[in-house]
Amino acid sequence: MPILTVLAVAATAQSFVPPAPPVVTASPTVSAQTLFDFRPGAVRCDGGTPAAVAIARPTPSAGTLAWGSVPAPVRFSFSIDNDGRVWGIKPDQRVMAGGYVPMPDLQPALAASRFAAGAPQARCSIQFDVDAIPLADAPVSLVRRYLILPHDAAYFENDIRKRARAADGDCYQGTGPAPLLRAYPDLEAIPQAPGTLSMTVAGFDLNSRGKPVRVRTIESDGNAALDGAVRKAATESRFKTDRARAGCVMPMFRRQRIPLAAPADTPVDGFRNAEGCPPEDAKWAYLPTLTFPEPFRRRGIEGWAIVRYDVAPWGQVGNVTVVASEPAAAFGDQARQIISNARRVPSTLGAAGCVERVRFKLPEGDEPGEGAPPPPPPIH
Repeated sequence: MPILTVLAVAATAQSFVPPAPPVVTASPTVSAQTLFDFRPGAVRCDGGTPAAVAIARPTPSAGTLAWGSVPAPVRFSFSIDNDGRVWGIKPDQRVMAGGYVPMPDLQPALAASRFAAGAPQARCSIQFDVDAIPLADAPVSLVRRYLILPHDAAYFENDIRKRARAADGDCYQGTGPAPLLRAYPDLEAIPQAPGTLSMTVAGFDLNSRGKPVRVRTIESDGNAALDGAVRKAATESRFKTDRARAGCVMPMFRRQRIPLAAPADTPVDGFRNAEGCPPEDAKWAYLPTLTFPEPFRRRGIEGWAIVRYDVAPWGQVGNVTVVASEPAAAFGDQARQIISNARRVPSTLGAAGCVERVRFKLPEGDEPGEGAPPPPPPIH
């Protein structure tokens, strides 16, 4: 049986994020520009409450929500293996109240979470409460976290950037400071669990000679090594400035370059129909772009899915069903889309009960985390 392997083109794992431009107040409309934050609740399993080692915090998202709408909580079911790893993630509920609530990082964050080893559990569940906060009211800590961590950009991304810069004192007023020497931390030397993300923001002022002073951490996900390394980088940087300034920032994030490998494969033989799919027909005439699920690529999480389908005599694929996917249902959704848009070589009778395993792999030597790119120029 052929196996499709989807190789992700990995992006840079950690980036410098420039401060945002000044705030611009928008007129209220029927719907509000909204930031969404997701708070994990208690985990419950049939065998009792598991001991959590680390529940990964999902990244915020942005969208539009009708005034007064309150999104319902979102629940997922899953299992815990003997190593404390989460697998079999499936959404129990998808609620979009008063507008679309984007939640791309919920399944990846849950897949990156860890529980105590040696205590496998089945039929577990977790609920995420959704905080919907109008952009104008959003705390700057949430705005910065949204901007710094990798995310799907909202159509009002510039407004979010302006909202962040409004909290940055006078550092970026007028012609902002130009970097003369930009120091970078050795991010690869900073501990970071596979599949997880952490961010930090170093705040500092500039004296009249462009030297950072009063360097401190103003936002953090709790990675003390990252906090310290970015403070050190800020201290060692130098800027060209026409005056002393206050409220400058250096944001960075870290993720592990080594991918979080997919759980062990499940044999496919048990998923085939009795008539099977004749080997001579197991040829693809056309395959669409093999796309890696982007939210999982951002965290460096690999997966796989097994899909069963039928083939018409003219090669069209139909009756596509996901029969297994790990570590999360999102890999099955992506595999279904790939196979549904594919075409087999035409045959006399077609085929029924064909089975295909689709593996989602990050390419060797090109995993997330190859280094931080140079920062973009300041926005004035």
